[in-house]
Amino acid sequence: MRQLLKLTVENKASDLHLTTDFTPCLRKDGDVVPLEGYGSVPGERLQEMSSPSRRGQPRQWLATRTTDFAFETEDARFRVNLFADLNGIGAVLRQIPTTVMAAEDMGLSRQS
Repeated sequence: MRQLLKLTVENKASDLHLTTDFTPCLRKDGDVVPLEGYGSVPGERLQEMSSPSRRGQPRQWLATRTTDFAFETEDARFRVNLFADLNGIGAVLRQIPTTVMAAEDMGLSRQS
């Protein structure tokens, strides 16, 4: 998982998409592209890598089969949505900035 998240940061991708029995994908410039050189992720491995019981959300996961939590590596922070779908388990990990941008940096207009 850490290797995939590191590739997400290195490729300046906004999201890492994981789905049972599919190749991991990155969202870059709005397009979802498969990570070359990676095979599909077995459901058991995805469950092991993303276990909500280790993330403090087991009740929500058991009740709704979806949960959200944050995860941080040495390179970045991620907002994680873990869910069950027809294929098994899926996850979308969105990279979130480690610094807060000023309104001017985001191009927002001044308050009137």
